[in-house]
Amino acid sequence: MKLRSLCISMPVYNEAFSLPDVLERSARVAQDLAESWEILVVDDGSTDETPQILKAFAAREPRLHVLTHARNLGIAASLRKVFLSPRQEWIFFISGDGQIPPEELSRLLPHTEYCDLIYGWRKNRADPLRRRLTAWVYNVLISLCLGRRVHDVDSAILFRRPLFDGVQLQSSSIFIHTELLIAAIRRGLRYGEVPIKHRPRLGGRAAGGRPGAIIHTMMELMLYVLKRKKTL
Repeated sequence: MKLRSLCISMPVYNEAFSLPDVLERSARVAQDLAESWEILVVDDGSTDETPQILKAFAAREPRLHVLTHARNLGIAASLRKVFLSPRQEWIFFISGDGQIPPEELSRLLPHTEYCDLIYGWRKNRADPLRRRLTAWVYNVLISLCLGRRVHDVDSAILFRRPLFDGVQLQSSSIFIHTELLIAAIRRGLRYGEVPIKHRPRLGGRAAGGRPGAIIHTMMELMLYVLKRKKTL
């Protein structure tokens, strides 16, 4: 089974350690699973060797497209472009840290026959206990707010891009993942979750696990709950 057109889309910030491997594997996966494809990388003002790695890879693979922020704008600004900039029929979102192997796309692919969004569920997360606990609490809260179970809202996603035409994502935190799901639910789109492999982070630092990022995300979740109550 092959997709007609695919973009593997990822945000990166100082991921020089893992990025070469992620790019090579993404290109092989896209070649195997799509008739037409590209890779989109949004570089959020990296200060390590990430820009040089992207430039070298683009020189031999013209299907790599890079959007660069002159300075670090934060994960939400990158995700907004990662989700909405591509114009291929399907977008496979992964992070550039290598924790979710690009090959996991093959697990999500069969579900495109009856789902518009397919989430990769990191059922056995290879993260430290504190981060796993934070993620569990967050996903439980999201599930309570939406009135439906969501196990892993900010994981890898394969989704049909044209169905999100006109969507505006306003969040300035990781909550932007939930904002995408809310937009899908409001449009009556079908979504599912599929268990995928998850590997330990071998280099770099996870931006979403910082205390400031967690607080910011929880504040946006609370604002969403308050706005929802006002509309009931």
